[in-house]
Amino acid sequence: MTAKITLSSEPGSAKFSDRVLLLDQNRVRVSRSSTEDKPETDNAVFDCRVLSKSQAVFSLVDEKFYLRDNGSSNGTFINNFRLSQAGKKSEETEIYSQDTIRFGFQFETDKTDGGIAKCIISRIQIYFADGTEFPERAVSDKFFRCKEDVCGQEKSNHHQEDIIDQLVDIETHNYGKENEILKETVANLEKKLKTKQNENINLLEKIANISNDELHRVSEMYHLKEAIECQKLKSIKLEDELAVKLKEHIGNLNAKDLQNELEETRKALKSTTEEICFIREKSKVEGETMKIKDKEISKLSIYLADLEDYKMKVSEEESDTHIQMKKEITELTNLVQKDKELKEVKYVNLKSNKENETVHKIQIEMKRVLNQIAEDEETILKKDQTIIELVNNIKDEHD
Repeated sequence: MTAKITLSSEPGSAKFSDRVLLLDQNRVRVSRSSTEDKPETDNAVFDCRVLSKSQAVFSLVDEKFYLRDNGSSNGTFINNFRLSQAGKKSEETEIYSQDTIRFGFQFETDKTDGGIAKCIISRIQIYFADGTEFPERAVSDKFFRCKEDVCGQEKSNHHQEDIIDQLVDIETHNYGKENEILKETVANLEKKLKTKQNENINLLEKIANISNDELHRVSEMYHLKEAIECQKLKSIKLEDELAVKLKEHIGNLNAKDLQNELEETRKALKSTTEEICFIREKSKVEGETMKIKDKEISKLSIYLADLEDYKMKVSEEESDTHIQMKKEITELTNLVQKDKELKEVKYVNLKSNKENETVHKIQIEMKRVLNQIAEDEETILKKDQTIIELVNNIKDEHD
């Protein structure tokens, strides 16, 4: 025969079957169920989400029974006295028969889970190896509390939990509506931002096409210059060839034939000279046109650089606005998270006035964000007008 501890469920506890824990020289670990550890009638494994993986330990030393918290998040309680702070191990605390042991505390969850995650509340009975029951806790013990006080505090805790649930419902309802409005506003702003980005891309494509056309015209003018130079060289070569042929045939031709050939040569030379003059005039006109186009290209390049700078500024402003909005949304989320953490800390001593102040602060913050969004929409409209004026100016210059 070995000493044993029996655990029986108390009102308000998560459901579990009665347990019989056998104690000799081994310790009995209290923990949350997992794939490796399953709840059984002879262990202290519970299917309860508020427990830690290693919640607490029962032990037997020198015919005395002890309970120690292993640094759990939600605490271990003897007669509603917590053994240690969250995350810190407690000392070995002696337990007695008919003590009320509580592992964790209840807290609110999603509505799909029933709204409340319950803890483990149990009344223990301790027996020696010979079957005699271990004595109850003395009235003078600091952990002593009568059964009526324990039950009364449990009722008070349930009442506080109901108040917390009501506050959570009110806050969730108000926050849900304002959050939906904020999400719709952000979605509309993102659509407008994408539209403006597409318009900027189209505008840059048009400018690039204009630049390509101008470059093509410049290339044609350079090719024309090369053709003129080539024609000049051909004319000089033709003159040289005519002069050589003239010298070769002077001795063989009579004066009349020489005169006729000279006249034909003059006509050919005149025709070539006129063609050269025409080409020179055309080259001059093309050169002046090219200078005008060069000036236009220079102006367009400067305008394009200014437009790129403006685009960068607009993108930075829009990016900063979007980042600021995300930061404000993150801040709101953090405020809600902090508010939930305050509710857990204020579980035992709930003050409804402070909760109302927190809800009021969130509403003020939401109004401030909505005003900021309205100001951002006005800024975007101004930018829209500026971009439309730039597009009209480019079209006028192109025409």
